[in-house]
Amino acid sequence: YAKKGGCEEYFALLEKYLLRQNKDRGHGLLKLAAVYASEERFEDCFRTLDRIAFKKLTPSDQNRYFELLLYGRLMSGDISQANVIFVSAEHYFKRGLLEKHNGHMLFTLGLLEYFNGRFEAAVKFFDNAEKSRGADKALRCSCELYKGECFLAQGDVKAAKTSAEKSAALVSDDKQEAQLGKLMAQVEKVYIRTKEKSAENKADDPTEGGYAF
Repeated sequence: YAKKGGCEEYFALLEKYLLRQNKDRGHGLLKLAAVYASEERFEDCFRTLDRIAFKKLTPSDQNRYFELLLYGRLMSGDISQANVIFVSAEHYFKRGLLEKHNGHMLFTLGLLEYFNGRFEAAVKFFDNAEKSRGADKALRCSCELYKGECFLAQGDVKAAKTSAEKSAALVSDDKQEAQLGKLMAQVEKVYIRTKEKSAENKADDPTEGGYAF
């Protein structure tokens, strides 16, 4: 991976390794699907999930199966299908939230709210994901990045700036670095626009800097 990244040879070797290390074939394929999703190879993720005998999965892995499926649809831009998946598999998401380590489930449900434009609800999910047991730097960073996007969408540029600053201290990889750069650029753009508008308002105000007659 260090030499060639997520190439076909890498994934072929990874599949052999995961299926050899996990006696439960479904669990091994689930791990493989998760790596595909992290590499943004969503079609490969879906194909891998299709290979899994769902009924043979443990309850926890069944929850994870639908979490990955929902995450993949959301991040690949298929929001309508993501909504269908959530409604049809709501039981598994509710069950997943009852697990001790539910941070990633909370984050994925936050994404569902975010992509549907329900920003206030999304922020609540991201907040809870950050506070969840075992939440690592990468997860906390992703939560802050998307919270920043939510705050911008709501017009709260100050809160968006705070989220950007928090995520800057948590960045774990190049993808998060790129997302952070985009968020910071958006925040700066809004600040500049606000400053220019304020200057225009002052120029138009006849009482500014003198007396009005």
